[in-house]
Amino acid sequence: MLPAPPKFPRIARMWKGTVIALHVTPARGEETVDQESLEAVAGHGLRGDYRCDSPEPVSPKRQATLIEWETLEALKR
Repeated sequence: MLPAPPKFPRIARMWKGTVIALHVTPARGEETVDQESLEAVAGHGLRGDYRCDSPEPVSPKRQATLIEWETLEALKR
């Protein structure tokens, strides 16, 4: 018996990966800081990042950035 087709076939074809590092910027202009875990707050950002608690409205164009390990390795060359 064959498995039923996925409800969302486009999502089923997406690449799967592993998160190996998490960073936030605690204050504007500061270096990023490693985090064990992060909480995404809808409409605000990532808890621990200075933008999350900002009184200014969050732009809907703001996003979290995911970078492949292979890309970081390529940038070292």
